[in-house]
Amino acid sequence: MKKAAEEEELLTGSSDIMVSGDGTWKALGHSSLVGVCTVIGAESGKVIDIHVMSSYCKSCEVSKKLYSDKSKSSHQQWQSHHAKSFQKNHFGSAGKMEVEGIKKFRRSVAERGVRYLSYIGDGDASIFKDVCEDKPYGINTTIEKLQCVGHVQK
Repeated sequence: MKKAAEEEELLTGSSDIMVSGDGTWKALGHSSLVGVCTVIGAESGKVIDIHVMSSYCKSCEVSKKLYSDKSKSSHQQWQSHHAKSFQKNHFGSAGKMEVEGIKKFRRSVAERGVRYLSYIGDGDASIFKDVCEDKPYGINTTIEKLQCVGHVQK
């Protein structure tokens, strides 16, 4: 993904690039426990960044059943070892997964060396509004939203 960002930068001649960003869930609606957001370079069509979100940890569920009849100290010991592989990284509603996931891409400068200043969206105005309010690149930087024609046609 770092190479894809570098390619996008070469194709555009700038570290301020245009991307398409969107999120999706494992299940339809706002009840999903797992979601993923992606950012794709507008020129290269390559994935530049992803963020997977989960509001569920299967190991924790199994441990509740496994340790229900055992001592509290055994369960606490298990939890301290499990902290390294804890899978839950989203603590809000499924409906907020996409917003929170897209906000994670503020790391673009530190991890990819680029800024996503032009955003091709799918018509979800609330996500773009939340990203702009988050001010990922500082208070004096404006992010431009371009509407995806395919979504407008629907």
